[in-house]
Amino acid sequence: MALTMGGIVVLFGVITAWRHLPTIPSLWETPYGKTLIVKLSLVAAVFALGAFNWRRQRPALGREEGAIAIRRSGRVELSVAAIVLIVTSILVSLPSPKRAPQARPASAASSKAGPP
Repeated sequence: MALTMGGIVVLFGVITAWRHLPTIPSLWETPYGKTLIVKLSLVAAVFALGAFNWRRQRPALGREEGAIAIRRSGRVELSVAAIVLIVTSILVSLPSPKRAPQARPASAASSKAGPP
């Protein structure tokens, strides 16, 4: 279930980024894009920690050392997830980068100018 939901979150994140960023360079040229990169890095860390817990820590459960290790690792994962929420709150307060104004054809520009 978590893997499916993680994939859905990634899909909707890509769609949202596509709608808010006019160009790829906006990722590293605007405050919105830079904050988005920070958030994506933190989300990747949460995914990596979750995968680590699933593949490495879960098989060790049943022993006291395993329980302590997964508890510690889970705390780290939740802490990084909390930081993701903080960065997200900053991200939604930033204005989206503006799309560059489209150049009007010369005939449209001259017809709006009016008679000389």
